[in-house]
Amino acid sequence: IHIHGVLVEDSLPNVRFVNIGTNGASTDSYVKEKLLLKQIDAVNPDLAIIALGVNDASGKNFTKDRFVQNYHKIVDAVLAVNPNCAIIFVSNNDFCGYRTGHNKNQPLVVEAMKELCNRYHASLWNLYSVMGGSKSIYTWQKHGLANTDRIHFTSDGYFLEGDLLFGAILREYEAHLKKLADE
Repeated sequence: IHIHGVLVEDSLPNVRFVNIGTNGASTDSYVKEKLLLKQIDAVNPDLAIIALGVNDASGKNFTKDRFVQNYHKIVDAVLAVNPNCAIIFVSNNDFCGYRTGHNKNQPLVVEAMKELCNRYHASLWNLYSVMGGSKSIYTWQKHGLANTDRIHFTSDGYFLEGDLLFGAILREYEAHLKKLADE
């Protein structure tokens, strides 16, 4: 018996939150996954928030081109299921790994995501900038928001990230509604 995923649903009308992913996976992992399109089809998203790539960006073998190519394949899989799906890219958080040191690839990651936004008419939530930029992971760790590995957040850190992202989406939505009302 193989389990390829579990879809847990609740009774909230019109809202379904689905998390697809595995800790430690790179974008290469998603691109190679043969069931990805089938799993996305089962969800049929109206909004895809794509927050991947820390494992891609952390190594010396990082290339912006491969990163972008993998993102193209992932986003194209989402849009193959629903061409009208809205896309929000979330940049990598600031991090400093034990073996890799401080992430020097972050500017290339943000540059790549901006290119992806232009291609797909998508939005970018720059978590790196929201955190405070270069070496901000140390501040987050000092305040109990990042783990001692200086890569992953604590539960409080993930809750804060979620609150900040939701707040950003809500502000943009309210600004859009105001703009429509003013027209």
